[in-house]
Formats: sequence, C-alpha cells, structure tokens
Amino acid sequence: MPTEMGLTNCLQFHRGELERQRDLLRSVWKWYLAPLVPGMLLVYVGSALARPEHASRALWGLAGTVAVFVLIGDLNRRVANRLQARIDALERSE
Repeated sequence: MPTEMGLTNCLQFHRGELERQRDLLRSVWKWYLAPLVPGMLLVYVGSALARPEHASRALWGLAGTVAVFVLIGDLNRRVANRLQARIDALERSE
C-alpha cells in the first residue's frame, strides 16, 4: 500500500469528524434548545397565573431565559464557523 493512503484516510476521518461536529453545532436549536421551550414556557406561564401580582418577575425570567438561549445559539454558531474554517484549511492542504 502507498504510504499516502494511510495519511489520506486519517485526514478524511478527521474531516468527517469536524463536519459531524459542525453540523451538530449548527443544529443546536433543534436538538438542544427547542425541546426545552415548552417546559420553560409552562413554568413561566404557570408562575404568572399562580401569582398574578408577580407576573412581571415571570416576564423578566422569560426574557432572561430567551437571552441565555440566544447566547448559547450564537456561541454554537461561532464554534461551527471555526470548525468550517478548519475544514476549509484541510481541503486546501489536500
């Protein structure tokens, strides 16, 4: 077997793993954040209905949760972009 074949397979495997990680990070809203939304809404709506005098607290809690979700989504998007840059660098080196 040619010696380049082992290196090529290793690089292909590494690239495939980078692509897999990138795709998971890009879809974090579907598999990580979206499943939490119904429960979070239920908690905040239930809290507001149980104690209407503290409904503004529930609204602030909801706003904070939305902010954290947006932050998590943005961080994952940034890391996915870095992984894409590494994938592009691997393609250029082949």
